[in-house]
Amino acid sequence: MKRFSALLVLTVTFGVVACDSGHPDHDHDHGNGDHDHEQHEVSEHGHGARRELGRADVFEMSVTMAVFGAIEAGSESHLDIRVDGGDPSAIRAWIGVESGIGSVKTLLGRDGERYHGHIEVPDPIADGSRLWLVIQAKDGRRETASFEFR
Repeated sequence: MKRFSALLVLTVTFGVVACDSGHPDHDHDHGNGDHDHEQHEVSEHGHGARRELGRADVFEMSVTMAVFGAIEAGSESHLDIRVDGGDPSAIRAWIGVESGIGSVKTLLGRDGERYHGHIEVPDPIADGSRLWLVIQAKDGRRETASFEFR
């Protein structure tokens, strides 16, 4: 049992260190709220040019969706979402069909009024795919918004 416990601790520790969610090409921290991705015509992190996909009204909030760079099958896409007029408890995102089948849903990180995240793009990208968000209100209600990305 002691061997199993020690192996489990080592495996988890190695996994956390090896799978650091930071990005080696980033030279700044997103967590202090004073960094504005809208200011960048081209991302300084190597994500590509910022492209706004649109706006959706969800609950009492206005949600503006933007991506950096191209969204390509089998790659990772960087999202930048601005939320005005409300305070969601969580935002999850994926690229694909509404059901999420064949896609990886990602919980986005918060930075002030913005949410950021890197999401996996399925390969192949199914016909009719969109960029989907599930916005969860503080009271637990959820609402979905989607954006055309091609």
